[in-house]
Amino acid sequence: MLRIKVHTKSNTADYVALPGKSQRFILPGRHILAMSLIFMVSAIFMLPKPEFTAGGDEPVLSAESRAYLMADQNEQQIELPAAGENSLENYEDFDIPKAMFRQPQSSSFASLTERKTVVPHATESSAIKNAARALETALLGSSKTTAAASAQAGTQTAAAPFVKTPENEQANPAGEPAAITPALSTSTASLSAAPSALSSALKDNADEAAQDSAAAAAEAAALAAEKIEPRPQGVWYQQTVKRGDNLSLIFSYLNLPGSTLNKIVAAAKESDLFLQPGQKIQFLIDENNVVKEMVKPLQTAGRQVRFTRMNADDNFKVVYEDANAHVDNPKMIARFESASMMPLAKQAALDREKKAAERAALAANSTPKAGTGANANPTRPRLVYGTIAKGENFKTFAKRIGLTPTEVISIDRILDKKGSTAALRPGDNVRVLFNGIGTRALINAVAVDSQAFGSLSFYRNLDDKNFYEEGAYVPTAGIFRRFPLATNIKVNSKFNMHRRHPVTGKISPHKGVDFKAAVGTPVYAPADGEVTFAGYQRAAGYYIILRHANGYSTVYMHLSKIDVKKGDKIYVGQIIAKTGNTGRTTGPHLHYEIRINDRPVDPLKIDLPSSSHPNLAHEQREAFKSTVKVFKQELFNDALAKAD
Repeated sequence: MLRIKVHTKSNTADYVALPGKSQRFILPGRHILAMSLIFMVSAIFMLPKPEFTAGGDEPVLSAESRAYLMADQNEQQIELPAAGENSLENYEDFDIPKAMFRQPQSSSFASLTERKTVVPHATESSAIKNAARALETALLGSSKTTAAASAQAGTQTAAAPFVKTPENEQANPAGEPAAITPALSTSTASLSAAPSALSSALKDNADEAAQDSAAAAAEAAALAAEKIEPRPQGVWYQQTVKRGDNLSLIFSYLNLPGSTLNKIVAAAKESDLFLQPGQKIQFLIDENNVVKEMVKPLQTAGRQVRFTRMNADDNFKVVYEDANAHVDNPKMIARFESASMMPLAKQAALDREKKAAERAALAANSTPKAGTGANANPTRPRLVYGTIAKGENFKTFAKRIGLTPTEVISIDRILDKKGSTAALRPGDNVRVLFNGIGTRALINAVAVDSQAFGSLSFYRNLDDKNFYEEGAYVPTAGIFRRFPLATNIKVNSKFNMHRRHPVTGKISPHKGVDFKAAVGTPVYAPADGEVTFAGYQRAAGYYIILRHANGYSTVYMHLSKIDVKKGDKIYVGQIIAKTGNTGRTTGPHLHYEIRINDRPVDPLKIDLPSSSHPNLAHEQREAFKSTVKVFKQELFNDALAKAD
């Protein structure tokens, strides 16, 4: 028999239904709230979880990364989708807000459409005002005001040489002006409103003399509109195009800002930037070392394109004109100085020489202060070497010749996957060179002669602090590789800003390229940069945004694993993620974007800075060769093994 105890506190107990009171839920509100919170937290934890690992301040390049950097991407096989093959396309990629790129937005889109208004010369303004005043005098009442306004509006909208805008580019896709005089092509249409308003007013109110006066005023306004717009001031320099050059290479060599090149590229058509060996490119540089104009020949004989702006913050205008039209006398061009004499180019040459001297001095004379502590040995020489004796392993041998436990770990890492200290056995030879005396010195070189894996020698690169074999160093500064994958490239969906959605029929731009890749394929940073975003979004899945130099950004979507976090400094070749199938996808792939000042560009066609720094890469490679030459002589100089 059940015994039920009735007490006065039953109306506050849980799970008790009181007579005479209707309750919708058997549980109290606080319990329902708690269960709801538990459910939501559980749902969050059930989402796919990438692994986040912090990036270090120093580059850490694995064997995979080094292989990625050494591979020639020009030899990578690229498989493009067949015509009309859209079955693998992902139509719902995340359209990333501009604010997420966290960099100065110079708006390349705006540079294609917005053009700065040119302020006429004082003489032009005076002529226009006089013409308008004459028109006003000739007309009566409100008709007088209308005709004057029309004439003045026509003169203000007239332009000088042909300027490319989206409107006239559609009407003239070749980018060249028609056979009529370019300076009148715009002004004629703009002034057409003035005669119409003028004739209407004269028909009712003006006599023959007023008609003559108005006609003269209109003619004066047209003549004023033909005046040439003001030109920027500066000094002209010229650069001869060599075989293999492109604009990125030339700007890099001359130490001109990458942001300037970005503005030129944004304003130009692809055909405008085509270079041929032997062509002369001229730069107008002002007293603040700002590029005000750049002139280069077009493929059409006797024609040239001029990129011009009045101020450093302006976007460039594109002017198509006859060859040498930018100078009063073509003979002046022969007196233009070489572009290598630009102040910025001269300073860059001095900086390169200074840096080379610093490297040489650091390699030869760097001697850190002798260390202290449990492993301190202030008299240890710069070179230690020896042969592993019978009964010894590497750790006991290392202790015998004076290596610290930390240095033992470092040497194992330096050998990487090509060798291992655990594989060393009696009879193997080891040499270690330091940059100074004492156990606080840094390792400069390691040489191992092993029966298990042969002879290996590694040398410290003074620029990035990594160790490389003598012929295995690949410069990374300034490099921008074409693909973030090391595998052969299969393109599922190409870049297409006018792609039409197959269901809605609306324009659904594809701002990147989709690469087919199995889940877990390593994704490498194609250039040095910084992580500005690493996280999750419903359509993009797990994705990353990297910011690079000169306004470049890259985007990686649908990842399965993220190896970096926001704020990390990234080095080219570093593994930043693994490909996946997260977000709204139709299969495993990597959605990859390249943007310049938040303007999407085609990753398969854009002229990347990877080819724009061969001079810098050459200098880095030569510097490493010089470093190896010094370290190699010291590594096998037994006299350095004697304590001072």
